[in-house]
Amino acid sequence: MKQRRLLYGFSALLLTILFLTSGLFSLKAEAEELMHLVDDANLVAEQEESRINQTLAELSEEHDMDVVIFTEENGSIPSAMEAADDFFDYSGYGKGPHYSGVLLYVNMETRDVWISTRGDGITAFNDDGIDYILDEITPMLGSGDFVEAFDEY
Repeated sequence: MKQRRLLYGFSALLLTILFLTSGLFSLKAEAEELMHLVDDANLVAEQEESRINQTLAELSEEHDMDVVIFTEENGSIPSAMEAADDFFDYSGYGKGPHYSGVLLYVNMETRDVWISTRGDGITAFNDDGIDYILDEITPMLGSGDFVEAFDEY
């Protein structure tokens, strides 16, 4: 009888330790913040990258949807739309129950630019709004004014 109580007590202690440990890991994951500017193409200086990332993070909180910019030097996915959608979906972006957000994608090899939306971002950024944004920033991107284009976005 004493052995059984000892075994149950040990099992309960072990389970408690496991639950507490798993809770710490989930808190750590929540504490890690996603970058809102992922500049894999190295289009902006580190100081500007930090500032833009902070602005995007603030906008994300203010509007309860992730506002993201993703640049890459070259892409392996067939289209800019697929690259943008996949990056947003599989990198942990999206706020709320609908994983809401908007993402600006720039591919330097193909010169493709795309704006992807999800959840409430779809209604906040309709086709006309997306066309307007692209009309505003595409000339800046084409002339290499990446910081100005990202600020405008």
